[in-house]
Amino acid sequence: MRAGFASSRVGTNENDVAGVIVAELIRHGGEYAGLPPFITSGPRTSLCHSTWAGRRLETGDVIGFELPDVIKRYCAALFRMGFLGNPDAEFTRRYTMVREALENVIAAIRPGATSGDVHNANKAVFTKYGYGHMLGHRPGYSVGINYPPDWGEGNIMSIWDGDERPLRPGMAFHLVPGFLDLGRYAITVSDTVLVTDLGCEVITNYPRDLVIKH
Repeated sequence: MRAGFASSRVGTNENDVAGVIVAELIRHGGEYAGLPPFITSGPRTSLCHSTWAGRRLETGDVIGFELPDVIKRYCAALFRMGFLGNPDAEFTRRYTMVREALENVIAAIRPGATSGDVHNANKAVFTKYGYGHMLGHRPGYSVGINYPPDWGEGNIMSIWDGDERPLRPGMAFHLVPGFLDLGRYAITVSDTVLVTDLGCEVITNYPRDLVIKH
């Protein structure tokens, strides 16, 4: 992740950034993932699961990296955002909302809490910021052993509204609260977590601050 942000500069090609990131994932022991790393910039970040396409980075671009770390076929994914230039107040407020939603969801995860309970923790933050009407996306899905064409197990369990299934120790989830402004940008801050006997352990480890590059 750090190498990806370091290589992201105005005029840089998305493919060059992707080459640096993929090399770092492999160099540090990462295996082939069920989905590719998602590395995008500018308006293309608003296209779900889009990845590098040769675009040159420009001042004012949002950059998004959703990266899978895979060891012995177990995947822990991580999403972080950057900005080339000075983000405006609107973007900063939305970013703050998404990060707060992630942290609220993590705090809600514990044995016995239902999938719906955890979704409500996400919904509470979006509603507080005035975006409760935009919650058409699940804030998390189960992960485990992964093979192409996916790294998730959303077909097994997703964090979703009204889902009364309880969380149990040993379950793992990729938590992905996000905000979509189609044609402009998307904002997602994610972590992979493990449900423990006492609550929730965050498996991924990288600062959640927006990376601003002037």
